[in-house]
Amino acid sequence: MTILQNAIDSIQLGIEDYELMKRNPKRLISCTRNLFSGILLLFKHHLAELSGKDSDEVLIKQKIAPKIKNGEIVFLGKGDKTVDVQGIQERFKSLGIKVEWSQLDKIQKYRNNIEHYFSNDNPKDIKPILALSFNIINEFVRTYLKLDPIKLFGQEVWSKLIEIEQVYQAERKNCITDLESNTYYNLKILELIKQLNCRECGFDLIKPLKNSAYAYQISYRCLSCFKETNYNELIVDAIAQEVDSQQRRDSVFGEISNELFCTCPDCWTNAYSIENVSCFSCQYQAKQICDNCESSLTGDEISFQIKFCASCQNRYEKVMSD
Repeated sequence: MTILQNAIDSIQLGIEDYELMKRNPKRLISCTRNLFSGILLLFKHHLAELSGKDSDEVLIKQKIAPKIKNGEIVFLGKGDKTVDVQGIQERFKSLGIKVEWSQLDKIQKYRNNIEHYFSNDNPKDIKPILALSFNIINEFVRTYLKLDPIKLFGQEVWSKLIEIEQVYQAERKNCITDLESNTYYNLKILELIKQLNCRECGFDLIKPLKNSAYAYQISYRCLSCFKETNYNELIVDAIAQEVDSQQRRDSVFGEISNELFCTCPDCWTNAYSIENVSCFSCQYQAKQICDNCESSLTGDEISFQIKFCASCQNRYEKVMSD
């Protein structure tokens, strides 16, 4: 059986599991697993397609061995182990293949949460995950595999995915419209909240309980698990997710980004925006410049209201010791 056929089977099984969830909530686990597995298999199929002939599918193998063949150095796949998610990301980047990794991250996080915290007494709605899966599958199959997804997966399966995606997008659009009706300290706060996934269920259907209001004065509800939270908790969660996503992107692509947030020296929440020179929770504006050389202070120096940068502090201590 080919990698592509395995991918098709996994995605079709995922939709079958979704249909059976009403009778057996435990199908939620296998539905999520099958969808995530199917997407990764689509990616691996494309890498296998791009691998050279007689290369033992070099682009999907974890280990690659150089060999001399007909007087030239060639690279061949070694062993049976294939690349994981990070390996796929690295190879796609090198090959110029673009995927919305943030969407795949949400599916993977949801799968991990389901496997560890699933309860028959409180089954989670999986529509947003199916919608994200639809977006990734549809874009990748059409753009890189050059195939018609309706023919590939069957009209029944594809129609179900489209139906679910349309319901989710309508709910998502309503949430964003309501969020945009409110007033924020800074527009960056709105962007962070719009991207936020509920800490309870992992979905991004966050709705304000009031419209045309000051964002910091109201509460918010997740339309999936109905968890309510206040503004301060919400913005701290949104910042934590943004920082985590940035760190994972940097790890994958070997980049180092500037420090964007730190602990506010006034309210002590992890919501102080260094870039915007203010706390997204309490609006406090801290000193961010060294008193001596006027260079930028680090996050820790801002949080503890230290007047001098590390370099000036070290020079001062050295002079005093002499």
